[in-house]
Amino acid sequence: MSLDSLTTLVDQQKVRRATPKHEMTTRLSEKGAAIADEKKQEAAWKKGVWKRDDGKCRVCHCHVKKTLTFEPKQGHCHHIKERAHKPTRWDVRNGLLVCMEDHERIEHNKLIPLQAAKHLFTVGTTQYLNGSQPMQFKEAK
Repeated sequence: MSLDSLTTLVDQQKVRRATPKHEMTTRLSEKGAAIADEKKQEAAWKKGVWKRDDGKCRVCHCHVKKTLTFEPKQGHCHHIKERAHKPTRWDVRNGLLVCMEDHERIEHNKLIPLQAAKHLFTVGTTQYLNGSQPMQFKEAK
């Protein structure tokens, strides 16, 4: 391979880009758009869970509030299968509306959700608890 066969900088600058540089998106703008999309999906998921559960805690059946202040009857949307699990992350069936007290008990494994096998839902080949169906809770020992 000789130096004469290599392209020069002048030759490369003559070649047009498929997309002009000023029209290209940056990684930062793509990341910002992904974050905005994630927030929209989360808001839609929470709205769906609140609507389905009619503003009542699925554990103790008390009316819960949408509020930013910490109080026992503050409503929380809980992911049955953890939020990091992408196949079910924004599926309304993977959510429960619970009061703050019961959410703490569920998060600390003091309260365990149970469900009949006929109510499970499937994504791919895996079955999950279905928050849209009746659910019972068991106190952990």
